[in-house]
Amino acid sequence: MAKKLVIVMANTDPRNGEELGAPIFQASVAAAMEYDVEVICTATAGQLMKKGVAEKLFVKAGSPKSVYDFIKDAHEAGAKFYCCSPNLDLFDMTKDDLIPECEGIVGGAHLIAGSQREKRRGRLPLGIVARLHAHLALAGANLREHRHWIGPPRRRRGRRQQRERAHGS
Repeated sequence: MAKKLVIVMANTDPRNGEELGAPIFQASVAAAMEYDVEVICTATAGQLMKKGVAEKLFVKAGSPKSVYDFIKDAHEAGAKFYCCSPNLDLFDMTKDDLIPECEGIVGGAHLIAGSQREKRRGRLPLGIVARLHAHLALAGANLREHRHWIGPPRRRRGRRQQRERAHGS
């Protein structure tokens, strides 16, 4: 049974090409390792799904390979790219404006419903949240609410002291 990896590119600014390489490259690697990979481009990063945008962006100045080339490589390896539905209105796009590698349009419920479906099956999708301006934050949300996407919570130090304070010892 293939493991699932969901990469959410939220607010990764397309004007900064160097921010775009890592999540797309990780999608390529995971797909080559036979993971079921979904890359959801939302907020500012949703512009990458518009024809003509990613072709003009480069991870490194002077590189012959555009961000669109990285997207094509990841897609050929098996990664599925999706555009978040509010992006169509936000960036004046229609379905016809999307690049051929974009599998479709998804809403906010897609990620939540998919996580719940996997949870019922006894497995959670691995997740990478790619918002490189504020590391590992999902559209400005509190990361603690989305902890199941990035792994189990870490044990805090000083639990005994916290319990003693709570019980007045």
